[in-house]
Amino acid sequence: MADTHRDSNINSGLPHLSDGASPPIASLSQNHGSCLMVPLQAKLHDHKGDHKFYSAPITSISAVINLISFCQLAELICLEAVLFSGQHTPTFPVTMDRLWSPNDVVPSATELLSYPGSTYFRGHCWPWLRVSSLRLFLLQLQDKISHSLFQSPLPASQLLAKH
Repeated sequence: MADTHRDSNINSGLPHLSDGASPPIASLSQNHGSCLMVPLQAKLHDHKGDHKFYSAPITSISAVINLISFCQLAELICLEAVLFSGQHTPTFPVTMDRLWSPNDVVPSATELLSYPGSTYFRGHCWPWLRVSSLRLFLLQLQDKISHSLFQSPLPASQLLAKH
């Protein structure tokens, strides 16, 4: 999942998966040998008014597991959490605190905003008024985050059989 355009928005130009469209076909990277850059979208939580502290390791997201199962090594370049208003927004306006953190740092809900890089979002009550995103470029933090390289959950013998 090497990205030759680090500053480009991964989600820009991609169809929303909820529209029934599929993501574009992966393209061969010119600078990284035989690597593929594969954009990925995954829905993590559907807010319906409940108060929830949601924390998930990237490798526990089923869409990521399915994607890296075909690779021996996969490198995550950029993450973006996007909050879209939906049908429940007029009834349950959203207030959200967000933070990307390494797996070994899991702050409690009350101390989340005291960490660098955290954001506070207060949603409006009309769905079309606001979309919010929080991006993290892992290449900028390679000295601080050493786990942006994932290995496939499958043994190498099964990887070859899947091709």
